[in-house]
Amino acid sequence: MIIIGPDSFRVMAWKNGLGTTTELYRADGLDHQMDWRVSIASIAADGPFSPFPAYDRHIMALDGAGMILEGGPDGPISVAPAFSPATFSGDWPITARLLGTGFRDFNLIVRRSFGRGELSCALVTGSLQIPQDSATCLQFCVSGGLTSNGQHIAEGAAVVLSPGEGGLFEPLGRSVRIALCRIWKTPHS
Repeated sequence: MIIIGPDSFRVMAWKNGLGTTTELYRADGLDHQMDWRVSIASIAADGPFSPFPAYDRHIMALDGAGMILEGGPDGPISVAPAFSPATFSGDWPITARLLGTGFRDFNLIVRRSFGRGELSCALVTGSLQIPQDSATCLQFCVSGGLTSNGQHIAEGAAVVLSPGEGGLFEPLGRSVRIALCRIWKTPHS
């Protein structure tokens, strides 16, 4: 188990140069290209998303009114209300239209040649068991904190569990809202 606090996060420019994102965690492949990444971005205005060809993107609003993503082949994608994940291809020429003033979103990006990912969100009021399976898990404490085996994961921090590593987590208060990313590597022959 790796606990990552905000002091370890990295702020960087968007690929298209129109804003910044805070990278919580990134896993690179042997080719030094990103296999997957978890980040939080603040969006202040309508505009194009950075293209990420060959990647799948999972996104949800953390706060604010949300946005509509336009440019996908199946029509607009709603990223609202808060904590409701949406998925789209990084190949698509996506443009965001805000539904109100600026807001923050939570992102998981996974390279298709590496594997697949899943983003969910939960309000945890009791014990949370993360199973030992083949997925890498990253959980981010959106509000409230967790404890596991005497270790504290504060609000705004993340914990990463490697494949085969599970864990039992308890809320530090009455409840904690978490974003949970699960990433499965595709076996290659």
